[in-house]
Amino acid sequence: MAPCGSSWLANEGSKHLCLLFWLSLNVWLFWKTFLLYYHGPQYYYLHQMLGDYVLAELQHLSST
Repeated sequence: MAPCGSSWLANEGSKHLCLLFWLSLNVWLFWKTFLLYYHGPQYYYLHQMLGDYVLAELQHLSST
């Protein structure tokens, strides 16, 4: 027997909404920090030491 949609929403909806919010927040913080390190002038020498390894890996992963 399948549970009713309204009862699922009442029992499990808030948990899934919190998890979605938490995941979205983490993705946003990662992306914001990544862009800061990648484009920030204060991290120029760090970027030179690391090279384009991270960007190349991201492009490789997106192409597969």
